[in-house]
Amino acid sequence: MWNAGPFKFTWRINNFFKLIEDIVPSEVFCAGGCNWRLVIFPKGNNENYLPIYLGVAGSKSLPKGWSREARCSIAVVNQIDSRSTVKKDSQAKHVFNELGIMWGFNSFIPLSKLRNPAEGYLVGDTLIVEAEVLVYNVQHYSSSIDPKKEVASNETVERDDSHIFQLICTWVFIYN
Repeated sequence: MWNAGPFKFTWRINNFFKLIEDIVPSEVFCAGGCNWRLVIFPKGNNENYLPIYLGVAGSKSLPKGWSREARCSIAVVNQIDSRSTVKKDSQAKHVFNELGIMWGFNSFIPLSKLRNPAEGYLVGDTLIVEAEVLVYNVQHYSSSIDPKKEVASNETVERDDSHIFQLICTWVFIYN
């Protein structure tokens, strides 16, 4: 079994204002024995906010019936005053599966805050985004020799969780 402690990933996005892509994925990182990646939309959305999502990397290659249960947070780091860092979390365990590979926020932070040098989010045209992932359960399904049978492999770490708020991302973007 993997180390079940929380994993923190830091993504430094250099030349943020020079990005021409509509969607920019981070490199893949491993947390809880699973591959993940962040995805941002540097040009924003129709409401002039920066959307940010955390997703399961390589989801197209996972077997039918897979799932990941995790608590997650995403932060845009204030590089001048860390107390002003914008951090949002799942509040409860979120289930990632083939029907919902992403979790995140369509309106994470206003682009006007990013563009204002006095706010401290973009320093030297570099944006820092952090993700923290704590994996509770990983479910793998694979077909055996008999196509009518399916074999499950389950790894679980039990934790107390009294929160009930769960945000489900309705945008599904597959980046492998």
